[in-house]
Amino acid sequence: MAVTSRMEFIARTQLTGAAASVSFQTGLSGFTKFFFVFYLVNDANAKDVKLRLNNDSGTNYSAQWLQASGGTVSGNRLSGTFDHLRINRSTTFAASSVMLGRMEISKPVAGEVARITMLLSFDGTSTGILYQPMAAEWSNTADLINRIDVSADSGNYAAGTRILLYGSKD
Repeated sequence: MAVTSRMEFIARTQLTGAAASVSFQTGLSGFTKFFFVFYLVNDANAKDVKLRLNNDSGTNYSAQWLQASGGTVSGNRLSGTFDHLRINRSTTFAASSVMLGRMEISKPVAGEVARITMLLSFDGTSTGILYQPMAAEWSNTADLINRIDVSADSGNYAAGTRILLYGSKD
């Protein structure tokens, strides 16, 4: 018998003005899987886009990614060295551009690491359009997810930024 997860709408954020971060702190209880669809509009500052779970600033984030830009494909892996997960892994998000992406986060029980997968398309500062798939982990095994933050390391996200968040309790 096939088992399917039913995704429920949790929240929608659409910025009407500039903001350095978008945070989801309510309505997450009981969910073990999350699905984001995001459209980030950058201000006039090049930046890195950061994901932090449960406001955890320990070195609990690892990532493996590929990146395609023009005819060049590259990749890398970094383990347990960051206080956040940098979403745009190897290229800075260009000023006054947009990033389109989707992300899945799964942490079915405390005692397991959270698994994260992402697909991104965005403009890099010197490379033009990029396509980037990524797999990542959040190695905090003590807690289920109760807070999700998407923040900028400098400047702000501009008006028009939109994030949709869905979840499953399966």
